[in-house]
Amino acid sequence: MAVWLKLKPEERKSPYGNKGEIPLLSALESKRISDDHPIKHTKKFNWICMSGHYASISKLTLRPTTLRDADLLLAWRNDPETQKASLHQTEIQADEHLRWLNKNLNNPNLRLLIAEQDGSAVGTVRAEFSDGVWELSWTIAPEHRGSGIGKQMVALLACELSGPIQAKVKSDNPASARIAAHVGMTLDREADGILYYSNRAK
Repeated sequence: MAVWLKLKPEERKSPYGNKGEIPLLSALESKRISDDHPIKHTKKFNWICMSGHYASISKLTLRPTTLRDADLLLAWRNDPETQKASLHQTEIQADEHLRWLNKNLNNPNLRLLIAEQDGSAVGTVRAEFSDGVWELSWTIAPEHRGSGIGKQMVALLACELSGPIQAKVKSDNPASARIAAHVGMTLDREADGILYYSNRAK
């Protein structure tokens, strides 16, 4: 687990060179952290990751998905705007959805997480590990689109992962393209209306 706190522009440059450490400064607001607590600054995200527990200034958190989330996830997935942005645009049936969820909740190569803000579910993020790379995907609750939550929850997930990340985004989905760029991914190529993003060195 980790603490996530977004940095102000003047706080983004570490005085410790390339050690990857940075003081929390005013970004901590009223939260005090001991000087000897290990802090990791993730350069690409302008967020602080710290071991111990996690939260953010916006109080956005990620928790594991459970079967109790099945109806909510299905409603989000079959929302018309979500379907339009999805690589697979067919409507998902409830029995198919439950079979997939039951099969994958304990899959060690798949992380399924619910993003919550002030105790309410606001989106879901997913990371699937294959061939040494985590492929990310995400869905934002319809009522929270345009709020910046997508960038926050994908950044939370990305910094928890070890290894390179990638994502596939439809070319007519600029909001998701901005999220991919926000977490440090760059466009590798475009083919058949799909944008392929990753943070792997060129």
